[in-house]
Amino acid sequence: MTKHLHMPHLPEVAAEAVENALHHFRKPQPVYTDPAAIARWAEWLTPDEWERQHDGRSER
Repeated sequence: MTKHLHMPHLPEVAAEAVENALHHFRKPQPVYTDPAAIARWAEWLTPDEWERQHDGRSER
């Protein structure tokens, strides 16, 4: 029994790749500068601050 595998033509593959790329760039990108995001980042401690709050113990 012989099976044939359908291979799409190059223009079809290229058109699909372009459409996928355009779809990716059309998606709304997350905003990292909104006040809520800035507040979340402000909650993080630097390694020095963490050490001071934990009596000189290292994070490692």
